[in-house]
Amino acid sequence: MKLILASASPRRLEILKTIIKDFEVIPADVDENLSIPQGEDYEKRLCMSLAQKKAQSVFEKHGSYVLGADTLVFLDNQIIGKPKSKTQAINILKSLSGKTHKVITGVALVTKDGTIIDCEQTEVIFPIISEKEIIDYIEKYKPYDKAGAYGIQEIKDIWVVKLKGSYTNVMGLPENTIKQMLSLGEGYSV
Repeated sequence: MKLILASASPRRLEILKTIIKDFEVIPADVDENLSIPQGEDYEKRLCMSLAQKKAQSVFEKHGSYVLGADTLVFLDNQIIGKPKSKTQAINILKSLSGKTHKVITGVALVTKDGTIIDCEQTEVIFPIISEKEIIDYIEKYKPYDKAGAYGIQEIKDIWVVKLKGSYTNVMGLPENTIKQMLSLGEGYSV
């Protein structure tokens, strides 16, 4: 059965193409507001719930074998979303400068036989970045569609960023987790 990717992200598309060749893209159109109770593993549960909501939405309309994902950036337990303006992007990157933050991607594979849900977490350690470097980056790359106001594939050659975990996770789709999920194939249920 053909896999459907429930995302319009060009980065997820690029990563998935390295794993499997034949799949279809049908972006999920869902409200991303969820009420998840705070507590242990809140951030991971939130990402996995959003991924499942996206995959389930596409599955209900198109059936098949649907992969959904949701990536969130967290600094000091606060969600750092996508910037809506240049000023907001500058402020986000200033807040990340010289600090460690988490990038968590929840992934869900929904099939007629059940759902597999998982997530991956990567710690991202930013160097201290000057305001001029931040503004130069924003003007060149316009990261308004990226949680945390940056794309790891863009900044890795500009700033000395350290990762503890998966690079592709920070891009939006944890390659090894996806390979494991897809290897379980249809027939697996939780």
